[in-house]
Amino acid sequence: MTERIYDQDSHIMDFTARVLTCVPDGDAFDIVLDRSAFFPGGGGQEADTGTLGGHPVLSVSEKDEIIHFRCPVAFAEGTLVEGQVDRETRLSNMQQHSGEHVLCAVLHNRYGVDNVGFHMGSREMTLDVNGVFEPEELAWAEEEANRVVRDDLPITISYPSAEELETLEYRSKKELTGTVRIVTIEGTDRCACCAPHVMHTGEIGLIKILRSEHYKGGTRVYFLCGLKALSMVNLYQAQVHGIDTLLSAVPEDTLSAVQKVLEQNEALKEQRVQAERRLIQILADQAPLGDAPLVLFEDFSDEIIARTYVNLLTARRTGPVCLCLPRVGDPDAYRYILAIQKGSVRPLCQAMNQTLSGRGGGSDAMAQGTIRATKEAVEAFFQSYRQ
Repeated sequence: MTERIYDQDSHIMDFTARVLTCVPDGDAFDIVLDRSAFFPGGGGQEADTGTLGGHPVLSVSEKDEIIHFRCPVAFAEGTLVEGQVDRETRLSNMQQHSGEHVLCAVLHNRYGVDNVGFHMGSREMTLDVNGVFEPEELAWAEEEANRVVRDDLPITISYPSAEELETLEYRSKKELTGTVRIVTIEGTDRCACCAPHVMHTGEIGLIKILRSEHYKGGTRVYFLCGLKALSMVNLYQAQVHGIDTLLSAVPEDTLSAVQKVLEQNEALKEQRVQAERRLIQILADQAPLGDAPLVLFEDFSDEIIARTYVNLLTARRTGPVCLCLPRVGDPDAYRYILAIQKGSVRPLCQAMNQTLSGRGGGSDAMAQGTIRATKEAVEAFFQSYRQ
């Protein structure tokens, strides 16, 4: 088995090892060393990245307790090679994973819930537990977890014997056989885990719960630790400051200021709808009569207003009416409502779709869909259709 340097000291990032085997692996080489500071991945944590002999490590994996490196160059068997783990990534991963142990331990010790899933994403971490929590309970858990960080408790690694494991209480998401690696946070937690961890809880830094949601009968907790947590808090703070500046508010009043703006916006929307209701009646009364197709371009805020306008027009005219509504962010695309009082709009709808790159359909009386064309092209189509 490969000697795992991170078991003795997780802060060793640079090491020297002997090449045991080096064999071709596609367009790269599979290399086995006698010892490694690289974590090969597992327990919800990705493998370490870094270099061997100054060359990038393409991937790290483990099979039968042997760590395999995939590299773009070959190394002669028996030679010594310098390895270097990407320091910032490793330290961040240790902060996140050790913080997850602390947070899960706090929830387990007080509420008896178990960790049923953990994932370290590039943007945030997720912890799945088999219990449902109120916001104030998670707020307590966050504060208690940060107290454990403050107390700077030792974190140790051990490999108990089979006899010791029979009487040892420890957390584990599944039944384990063979050699079991135990990560212990003094007086707080004991958990089976294969990943490298910080050596004292103080190294974790801030543990910050971002949000939570109900998930598969339990709770999924989104969180960050250490420098990643600090960066996210700073981002949130900058966002709040930006909102406060726009609304001339202070941080204590941000929520109420936003709520006030939303209420004002809803009131303005209702005022616009009422104004549009009056407007469409005026426009319908002024629309030309006759049996020739009529195409109009309007920008109504409400779907009901648009359909009502079309109905008002078709009630006064014998010919078909096409209302084109602009699509947000695309000046050369429209959503259309096509209607007629008597007869069928199906032939006209089909011709529109074929000529104006459209999609849609409906009944004889009304059809709806989208077209992709300029206003001039739409007008030209209806001009030619009348001929």
